[in-house]
Amino acid sequence: MGKTFDVEIRTTCKVCSAPITVKRFRTYCSKACRDKTNQEKFYPAQRAWLRRNNDKKATVSSPDKKKCAICNLWYKRVARHVNQRHGMSAREYKELIDAPLRKGILAEDKRDYLRTLAKDQGFAEMGQKVGKETRFKKGDPKARVSTNKGRVFQETDYY
Repeated sequence: MGKTFDVEIRTTCKVCSAPITVKRFRTYCSKACRDKTNQEKFYPAQRAWLRRNNDKKATVSSPDKKKCAICNLWYKRVARHVNQRHGMSAREYKELIDAPLRKGILAEDKRDYLRTLAKDQGFAEMGQKVGKETRFKKGDPKARVSTNKGRVFQETDYY
């Protein structure tokens, strides 16, 4: 004869221990609990695959990419890569490679795309209006002063 197996009949959810009220669910109380379990199960493999795929793409140089000075791979958004892969902020990266703090490290075509997107959605006008109301004036006693490698700057210094 064929194989037989036992079906586990649960009355509470494996994830949240809530009672299973929907007839078609046997193990989880809802789709959200089932998806949470599947995500925990398959997420590490998916992240590893994405990382391998992105590293393969990053080995190819292109005029619309910039090179990471740490790992010598090519990316459109170097600051994002540095933050995610190397665990440092864009400012720390710029200080490491002695790049000007006020200059961006974004590929030219990506910068143009983001600039047009901001203009289309009205962020430029909104930023100018809101910025004037909230910006500190130089010498304002309310402005927080902090130090960085012996250099004193106020919050009005942007990078």
